[in-house]
Amino acid sequence: MSNSVSEKLALVKNLINEFKLEDALQLVKDIEQKNNLTSEEMLRNQAFKVRIHYYLGQYERALNFIEELYQKSQEMKLPLFSLDALFIKEWILRFQVRFENWHEIFKQHEELFNSIPRDESLEYQEREACLWMMKAHRGDINGNLDLALKYSGRSLSWFERVDPLSPYVITNLIMMASIYQQKGELNLALEYNEKALSLIPEGDY
Repeated sequence: MSNSVSEKLALVKNLINEFKLEDALQLVKDIEQKNNLTSEEMLRNQAFKVRIHYYLGQYERALNFIEELYQKSQEMKLPLFSLDALFIKEWILRFQVRFENWHEIFKQHEELFNSIPRDESLEYQEREACLWMMKAHRGDINGNLDLALKYSGRSLSWFERVDPLSPYVITNLIMMASIYQQKGELNLALEYNEKALSLIPEGDY
């Protein structure tokens, strides 16, 4: 990965974390125009584009890019980016209340993750934290709130370590607050909501 492209991709991630989505999208488009991108650079940039359109609520555009990302990452044998595609697709299906489809994609996500040799890279650990978040959602959907809390707490701890500025830190906190509210533990629900609010960039999210 060239230094200039690597720096630009790092900047895209920072802009997404700061929810400066239009700036991030413009930079993604600029990177797409570069010649001689490596397979990893191309897929990482595509994964960021998927996330940006998802965060902007442009679900149909995101789904189109998701299919492209998944197919290319499979062809290039870079399955971590296939996991990224499935992860965002699960989010969209959840927001669209398409739970039957959600369960199908979750099963595919979990099976693909389990097929990848484990390593200690931050890249791998970040995808593991994403899977735990979806396992938390599965527990919530199935009414197993204690299991949902377990996985969401694990995902939160992992993200705080591997990418502490990730929006998924806030997402886990909000999810845990919701679960505590369902359990009737209102003081804990308020505590997690307040922590989430304290991390949201002013005027964003």
